[in-house]
Amino acid sequence: MRTLLMASLLTLSALALAQQQAPQPQSPPQQSAEEQAKQKELQERIRVEGAAGGTAPVPEVEPGVICLRVRCTSEQEDGAGRQLQQTGAVNVKKL
Repeated sequence: MRTLLMASLLTLSALALAQQQAPQPQSPPQQSAEEQAKQKELQERIRVEGAAGGTAPVPEVEPGVICLRVRCTSEQEDGAGRQLQQTGAVNVKKL
């Protein structure tokens, strides 16, 4: 009986110590307004210039819309447009 009491006291004290030493969750570092402005400018530049640089700008589209570019010859244009519409494309435009 005495051994059981001692074991439970040791267990409780170990649990209490572990709770006190638990690491506090860290909040992500806050960016300054200048850093946020630079990040936003960089994202806009990538959007306008293209990820590879020098490509045509990515058009702004509403959320949930996908912009897909297909490079083809003028002879292939009608067939490519038909295939896109058959697969569910709603708005197919020539750029």
